[in-house]
Amino acid sequence: EYWYRLGDTKKKDYMQIGCKAKYQLALSNLSSTKKSRCSSYRRQISSCISHFNKFKRTAAATSIGWKAVAALIIVNILYPSSVIVDVLLTAITGLTASAAYNMVENFITARSLYKQAEKSYNTIKVWGRKI
Repeated sequence: EYWYRLGDTKKKDYMQIGCKAKYQLALSNLSSTKKSRCSSYRRQISSCISHFNKFKRTAAATSIGWKAVAALIIVNILYPSSVIVDVLLTAITGLTASAAYNMVENFITARSLYKQAEKSYNTIKVWGRKI
């Protein structure tokens, strides 16, 4: 749901961010600390997408598909990764321990980055104007 877009005009660099609402931040007018927070948000979004895509590629190749694998992970999310890996190995015929571990780690990492991006979005949106 969270996204960003960078742009510039002749006088200013800006970043648009969005989820349920869209905001435009004039990066040129922000302090270095605030610019750093905006950069963190961009890294969180990019890294979240990357980890989720890695999860999806591996999980889509299983006999049950990526949505079912995601559901199994979510249902067991409160358990340690090793327990979730065991659940996947039990539920998915032919799955290797390495593939199960990679799916779990990528999914959990993407989930964590998504939560970080959500917090960052709520922080930085007030530095811009709603569009």
